[in-house]
Amino acid sequence: MKLFLNLLMIFLIGAAIWFCIGLAISAPFVVSDPTLQGVTHCGSVLDGGVKVDSVVAVSPLGKSCKIDIGSVGVGNHSIAASFVNIDPIYGRVESAMSVPFVFVVPSGTINAPGALKLVP
Repeated sequence: MKLFLNLLMIFLIGAAIWFCIGLAISAPFVVSDPTLQGVTHCGSVLDGGVKVDSVVAVSPLGKSCKIDIGSVGVGNHSIAASFVNIDPIYGRVESAMSVPFVFVVPSGTINAPGALKLVP
C-alpha cells in the first residue's frame, strides 16, 4: 500500500509539473530578429511602463528577445525592446530601443450557439 501511495504521489507531482510547463510555453510571444552579438538580456517596455529585463532566447540562428504577452489585458498595446549585455567589468551596456510594436488583444467573449436541434 505504501508503494502504491509513493507511486501515486510521484505521478501527481509529475503531472503537475507537466501541466505547468505546458502553461509556461503556450502563451503568445513577441519575438525579435536574432542577433549574433554577445547579448545576455532583453529589456522590454510594455505600454510605456517600467523596463523589464529577461534572459534572451537562444536558437541556432542566434539570440533574440522572446517576450511573453499572455497576461496582457484586453485592448490596444505597444511594446518596445532593446538588447542588453550585463558585463562584470563594463556593467550594463544597452542598445537603442526598437520601434514599438503595436498589437491588439481581442476580448474573450464569444456569442453562444443558438437554435440547437436534433438532425437524423
